Amino acid sequence: MAITINHFSIRTTDLEASRRFYADVLGLTVGPRPAFPFPGLWMYRGDHGDVANAVVHIIGTDRTEEAGLDDYLGERDETKLRGTGSIDHVAFFADRVGLTAAELTSLTSGSPNDDCWTDPAERALLELVDALDAGASIGRVRMVQSVLTKWRRFWSDVALTLLSKEQQLGLFGELWFLARWLLPSIGTEPSALMWRGPLGARNDFEQPGWAVEVKTSGKLDGSHQIHGLEQLLEPQGVELFLFSLLVRDEASGAESLPKVVAELRGAVAGNHVLLSQFEGMLAAARYDDTYTAEYDKLKLRIRSQGLYRVAQGFPRLVPNSISEGLPLCVSNVNYDLRLDAAGPWLVGESPTMVQELLKGLSEKA
Repeated sequence: MAITINHFSIRTTDLEASRRFYADVLGLTVGPRPAFPFPGLWMYRGDHGDVANAVVHIIGTDRTEEAGLDDYLGERDETKLRGTGSIDHVAFFADRVGLTAAELTSLTSGSPNDDCWTDPAERALLELVDALDAGASIGRVRMVQSVLTKWRRFWSDVALTLLSKEQQLGLFGELWFLARWLLPSIGTEPSALMWRGPLGARNDFEQPGWAVEVKTSGKLDGSHQIHGLEQLLEPQGVELFLFSLLVRDEASGAESLPKVVAELRGAVAGNHVLLSQFEGMLAAARYDDTYTAEYDKLKLRIRSQGLYRVAQGFPRLVPNSISEGLPLCVSNVNYDLRLDAAGPWLVGESPTMVQELLKGLSEKA
């Protein structure tokens, strides 16, 4: 296996100053670059017709729109973009992908999900081997990107800690809706790609023209906490739905967070791209398999579930509910919502009751 350096990437808050340095001092020139969801430049040494000559990739940080960069390459602390801290990554060429994967595999053995692999570096290496060995195509590029994004988050400055009970319930609800309601209705790939909650999207599941906000509650009165006046405000041109899941924490409960995670991993196991996408979303949700035994102690029983259409008259607070706006010095409003009186907006209390509706919405998206 022959290895040569492909390029190195740096992050900068001053794209033009970086360009001048590499152009004026090192003699590199700006050349073609794919339409990434963030600003940047590729600096070439020689012919622009060969991307192998793009030896320096400059990544610009746009403070007004950071989501595209964070989703693609992971979050970074701007204060550390100095000296060697500005280097984002280094990439290498390998002449034979199959052989490269085999040689990497020889350094380890097993699967990245095996319990014996507790060292993060070994787990990351195994996941990259799986991605490289999955077959040629652009799909392989997406898989490698997803693996790197996941492990960048792991090695970031944010410590991975045990999710609180409230966070566990919230993640369980999103995964329950994904596994039991969405996936049987619209299929595996569209369902997996709709899940956007961990990335800080406006709603937990989104497709063009419709979205679903998921709320899970373990309270005896079945109330959900709504965060802000816009959480249940449907965007213009979008049909908004609220999925309500009520659970009870009890020792005899049949459901748990690790169980639904394993169920979904099994559902996407045959598609390396979707598996990498799913693992990246779990990482963004701060779910860490290290705590599986602890998470499995929270046994849940499903009390009730239902999908509601959020439309005119639905019981909620939105910005125009407060005619004169929020009082001075009040910046946000959170409130508890009970759905006892929301019967007229109930679409269905089981996945089979809404299967055709969800399928139709997805087909129009």
